[in-house]
Amino acid sequence: MRTTIFSILAIFFVVIIFIFYIDSGVNNDKFIIQDIKAGFDGIVLKKVSVRSNDLLTHIKIKSKTKDTLVFIGQNINNIKMDDSIYKPAGTPFLFIKSRRQTKRINYSLIPSRLLYSDDFEASWKDSCKTTWKHIVQQ
Repeated sequence: MRTTIFSILAIFFVVIIFIFYIDSGVNNDKFIIQDIKAGFDGIVLKKVSVRSNDLLTHIKIKSKTKDTLVFIGQNINNIKMDDSIYKPAGTPFLFIKSRRQTKRINYSLIPSRLLYSDDFEASWKDSCKTTWKHIVQQ
C-alpha cells in the first residue's frame, strides 16, 4: 500500500516537472517563429489592454483589409496614435513612422536554444549572425 502511494506521488511529480519543462520555453518557440513569419502594416488607432484593469500591451491598427490587434508588450511607450506601423514578414523587427522619424524596434527576441534547433528556418540562421545578432539571447 505504501509503495503504491509512493509510486503514484512520484509519477505525479514527474508529470508536473515535465509540464513545467515544456511550458518554460519549448512552447514559446513556436510563437516566436510565428511572430517572425507574420507581417502587418497599418495606422495605430489606439492602445489596448486585453484584460480589464491591466497594462496596455496591444495596439489596434487599421490596415487596408481590416482592423487588427497586435501585441506590442513593453514597446507600447514607443508608439503614439496615428503612427504608421510596419512589420515585414520574415523579420523580427517592427518599424514605427511618426511625422518626424522612423524607429526600428525589436519585435521578437530569439533564444539561442531556438536558433540552434531544427525548427528554426535555415535562411534565418545567417541573419542571426549578422543583421539580427543583437536580438539573439544567450
